[in-house]
Amino acid sequence: MKKILTLFLAIPLVISAQTYTNIASDKTGDDHSFGMDAKALSFRLNSTNDTFFVKIDHYNTRGADFGYALALDTNNDPTDGTAIPQANLKSQTPNTSMKYDIMLYGYQNSVFPGVYTESYVNGVSSNFVFTLDTTDSKSVVFAIPVFQISSAAIINMLAFTGSFDISPAGAGPSDVMPDSNYGTAIPATVSLEELRHTVQIFPNPAANSIQLNYDGTIRIIDLAGKTWLSQVSQSHEPIDISQLPAGSYLLLDETGVRLGQFQKD
Repeated sequence: MKKILTLFLAIPLVISAQTYTNIASDKTGDDHSFGMDAKALSFRLNSTNDTFFVKIDHYNTRGADFGYALALDTNNDPTDGTAIPQANLKSQTPNTSMKYDIMLYGYQNSVFPGVYTESYVNGVSSNFVFTLDTTDSKSVVFAIPVFQISSAAIINMLAFTGSFDISPAGAGPSDVMPDSNYGTAIPATVSLEELRHTVQIFPNPAANSIQLNYDGTIRIIDLAGKTWLSQVSQSHEPIDISQLPAGSYLLLDETGVRLGQFQKD
């Protein structure tokens, strides 16, 4: 089967001691016939906030022939973008809860040693930069430079396990995770690129109101992605947050770009 191989990646990363935030889990026994059987989907940012890591765990040990795929919705609109190829699922009921903006593949065929990757942006083959760590035999980690997704305050995801021909040219994945809907990652730390555009929020923490040095439509969401407030902000005019429960909140502009983060007491 002819495949377009855009990058060769077998780059070891130190991941075992790192803490990941889980955003999805998957039941056992629902893969097709390739044996990895997806288990959990999680993410983290590194200490310098320049790399976004996504980890796919699976129940069974990875064999010599394997494939992984990661679908990303980076504009918080899972209805636009490109449909995800999902042939060959055991249940034959693909997860259509989102379309992708970015699709990443990593796979290996033991006949041709080495781990290879492919990437697609809006359905078009691309040179999107990422690395793949297969050090652990029961997980894989996609490492994505933050500058490529720096405007994404919310990242929705679907993950896939399967055979070496998991890519669009092949037979498709054998397990999708989650089985329905999609996993949502909201990185709790602002990236370096986003810091250049951070809006000043005063006071922070706040009890009843906040003021911003920003004119335009803003949206306030919690770390679970729920929208609590959407309105037009006038610079230095109070915004009433008295009805918000205590906790951490993200401030987004009307396109979903993160403007800042604050604490409600």
